[in-house]
Amino acid sequence: MTNARNPTHPATIALLTLPYGIALGWTSGPLPLTLARQMFTLSTVLVSVSLTALLYVLHILSAPVVDLSLSLRRWYNIGLALAIGGIMPFFWLTLKPGTPEGVIKVLVGGSQLGALLMLLSAIGFMVRYVSPGRIGQAAGWYQAGVLGGQGLARVGTYLLTCDVSWQIIFLAEIPLLLIGIVVLYRLPAGRPEKKMPIGTAPAQTVSDGRSWFRSSKGIFILLMALSPIGVGAATVGWPNGMRQYAIPENWIGLVIDPFTIVCSLAGFLVGGWASDRYGRWTTWLYAGTLLALVGLLLAICPSIPTLFYAGILCYAFVSGACTAAFWAIIVQAVNPRLAITKITLLWMVMGIAIFYMRVFDGHVCDDYSFQFMLIGEALLSFICIGIALLLKRRLGIRDPAIPR
Repeated sequence: MTNARNPTHPATIALLTLPYGIALGWTSGPLPLTLARQMFTLSTVLVSVSLTALLYVLHILSAPVVDLSLSLRRWYNIGLALAIGGIMPFFWLTLKPGTPEGVIKVLVGGSQLGALLMLLSAIGFMVRYVSPGRIGQAAGWYQAGVLGGQGLARVGTYLLTCDVSWQIIFLAEIPLLLIGIVVLYRLPAGRPEKKMPIGTAPAQTVSDGRSWFRSSKGIFILLMALSPIGVGAATVGWPNGMRQYAIPENWIGLVIDPFTIVCSLAGFLVGGWASDRYGRWTTWLYAGTLLALVGLLLAICPSIPTLFYAGILCYAFVSGACTAAFWAIIVQAVNPRLAITKITLLWMVMGIAIFYMRVFDGHVCDDYSFQFMLIGEALLSFICIGIALLLKRRLGIRDPAIPR
């Protein structure tokens, strides 16, 4: 599927996913803060934010359609139009309690659906047109684009707290959403798989899933996706750790958040590069081990704020490297047929591990202490890494040769 003559540069994927991160961050930052300030009911604020949760349902419903109907370029343009159409009207709307709540919900839902279509199109471009030897870097840039967009949306939230006009902030989102256009028309159109009608997509996905479960490599990847290795869920305990280290809570938004985003972005890029250079599984398992060690050292080190800062920044960096390496594993493992649908399904499986580890870390941190949370997560990771190494050797799974 890769365009061998003119393969896509991995950094291109970041420009395609950046608008998704911006639109996603907009609904969890500037929008709810603006609605709350304009004295909208709490139900409107919460429903507008919770519309983002529909993305998890729309992911699986939209992926086969994007795989099989229009070209990737057209789907990206449709998504862009929906995202802009959902955000642009807020510049003219006078947000007062008299504004119909249904209008706000429709606009937010449209913007999120548009962002999703852009993201799915970006996945398609990554799978089809990035050379196999640079899939790791593309996976890192993919994650960097999403997180970078969310970081820009957080800047908007900060500007709102500084009494900058919300109309200006919402309007500033529009040119940022158009960044993907810079590279979109330099890419192939991404024609759909015409030989397979959309109605056969579920049956084909089930058939491919059966083949996946019959292979030892497929089962191993699913088990690793469900494991706590490299999840990085300890971030839920950072506020508790800051109280223990007597760090002002406003430092989370002003100091810690920006630097952890920068470190995560660096981790994505380094992890993607390393997975291309040294192998996907090797990079992921080494990074997972290092992440557990960072958490363990943070738990046993003296209660010095400087060490806490250094620990969470290292944690963010290594966690980013783990994420990029595992995404490279997934992208390389799936069959090009219905690739967007399969990657979406595996992404949802990864979400299960993130969910149960956040619940685990939250309970341990609340019931025991911040240190016990880090130790518990590290021990779980070490145990699962040991099991992974044994299974990997037993099943004969190795890093495939990566074209240079």
